[in-house]
Amino acid sequence: MRTIETYLNQIRSNLHLDPNTENKVIGELETYFQDKVEELETEGFTEADATNQAICSFGRPRKVAKLLYEAHSRGSWLEALLAAQPALLGAGLFATHLWPRPSALITAFSLLLMVTLLGWLKGKPNWLYPWIGYAFAPVLAVVFLSRSFVYHSIYKLVIGSGVSTEHVRLLLFLGMYGVAFWIVLAVVPRILRRDWLLVSFMLFPLPLLGIWIAAIDSVGQVLFTRGLTLHQWDQSMVLALLLLSLSAALFMRLRQRLSKIATLLVIGMGSTIIAGWSMLGANNFFNLLLLSAIPVFTVLIPAVLEILFVHQS
Repeated sequence: MRTIETYLNQIRSNLHLDPNTENKVIGELETYFQDKVEELETEGFTEADATNQAICSFGRPRKVAKLLYEAHSRGSWLEALLAAQPALLGAGLFATHLWPRPSALITAFSLLLMVTLLGWLKGKPNWLYPWIGYAFAPVLAVVFLSRSFVYHSIYKLVIGSGVSTEHVRLLLFLGMYGVAFWIVLAVVPRILRRDWLLVSFMLFPLPLLGIWIAAIDSVGQVLFTRGLTLHQWDQSMVLALLLLSLSAALFMRLRQRLSKIATLLVIGMGSTIIAGWSMLGANNFFNLLLLSAIPVFTVLIPAVLEILFVHQS
């Protein structure tokens, strides 16, 4: 039965389903092969010949895995709704103009973090990955908005201007960067070993959020303050986030991997173009091309990482 075990492991490595479904499918295949081998043995085949014939009649592992993925990867409407929720939550904050209020942001982030942690501990269902991506948004914002302070603080420390209270804050920021980097190193490789496409599903909100953070920084807005231009991009963000919620729901409902990839690419490009056009004034061909390249890079770079690190291990 070692040959069957090797064959099933080859199918498992290409299956890309959630752990519970994957174990169920592999268990059913194992039962099928045991019954098939016993049936062939009663017909006069040796165990080795019966095993080889059972495997040959089933097909190549990669093709079998592809068919099984398409049969089992489609999420329910409830799972599609759950995957779309973090984008809808963000759209709600912008539609109601509540995003500058600390209480609204803290409540939204607490919900994101709670669902992310519970989902991670309860088997990492596919709908969870957009939640993880949006949970990284505050870290992305702090890193981007604090970059100038960190650079100048390190520069002053290097040239020997002396240690001050400013460097205490620098240590806090560097500590936060270190924790964030550790979380990324702990989370991303585990997801990558399961399926690079889930890493893309997790990262696909970040280009839009990055554009918004860059736009806020570029006009010198300080969060939690009031100003005439504070809500000028809210409508654009609502539209872009609704597109991302649609993308997440479609991702869960589609069966074929190519369709899932195309959904992330097309809707991801649409959302970044809307954001870039409105917030950054990127209205010429070259800028729109660059904006389109950001989600393409975000979606496809995990596939390259899987080839470089997972397949080589």
